[in-house]
Amino acid sequence: MRSGQTGPCDRYHLSCRTRISLPVNTADRKRQRIGQAVAAQGAVATVLSQPESIAWLLNIRGQDTESTPLPLSHAILRADGSVDLFIDSLKLTPATRDHLGPSVTLHQPDQLGAALEALGASGTRISIDPTGANEWIRLRLLAGGAEIINEDDPCILPRALKNDAERAGTIAAHNRDGAALSRF
Repeated sequence: MRSGQTGPCDRYHLSCRTRISLPVNTADRKRQRIGQAVAAQGAVATVLSQPESIAWLLNIRGQDTESTPLPLSHAILRADGSVDLFIDSLKLTPATRDHLGPSVTLHQPDQLGAALEALGASGTRISIDPTGANEWIRLRLLAGGAEIINEDDPCILPRALKNDAERAGTIAAHNRDGAALSRF
């Protein structure tokens, strides 16, 4: 294929681009939208334990793992879009704290167990992703009396949908990587 020609994949992506138009997603918008999805499941909250979902939902990055900008943390997202974020406070810069805003309450990681038990009080319906949440989370929710709803992480599908800026960033990253590899 010559430069400037389009192949089957290009035609597919171009047709998708015209059918799917996503707005730039602020963390507030994402929290509200995912909170509504949690409510639609019949839950009052969901427990997020996958760092990539938390990073996407809150538009934050970390340096906890080499070559992967993920903050090791847990989060409880409520149906109203508010979040309890369990992360080592020493990892957060003042700018990150400001970015998170008043709808995100920060907690130390060792407070997660008690928060899960309190969340489950009185038979509250809480969703967890059984493929991502560990057994300790499930047991702490049950210890508090929660009714657990096994649902996929509500951030997975929205994370996969990309807006124009995200698509452009991906293409630019692939171009940079390709150039770096060709020089290698």
